[in-house]
Amino acid sequence: MPLPIKNDDSFGLFRPAVDAHTLGLTSAGQLLKDCGFAVFVAPGEVCEALGYITQPGSRELLQQWLKQNRITRLGFSYRLDPEEGAEFFHALFHYLQKNRLLAKDGGPIRGLYFAGLPAACDRIKKE
Repeated sequence: MPLPIKNDDSFGLFRPAVDAHTLGLTSAGQLLKDCGFAVFVAPGEVCEALGYITQPGSRELLQQWLKQNRITRLGFSYRLDPEEGAEFFHALFHYLQKNRLLAKDGGPIRGLYFAGLPAACDRIKKE
């Protein structure tokens, strides 16, 4: 369960490069900005890195983006294949966990969110 949202939280929103659906991220980002939060939508190279999260250069690029923008809340969107969406999300979660980037491990990420097809959401909740 995510920690309560604080006024100084900073939201990072991203998707894998293979998923071109950006309207949801843009809309969510604007709503968060309207509420006074700092919001950073990942640039293309960070979205691309998510597809290669097991490779060192990709991990470093993602971690640099998180640190540079002081991101405390991370929203991930994948609107294509539910199986792939769940796999991408799990790879991201395990990366954050392994590198002690989650708040429960002393890291900065206080909340992690997923937006995707219902089947992907169900699988992620279950697992």
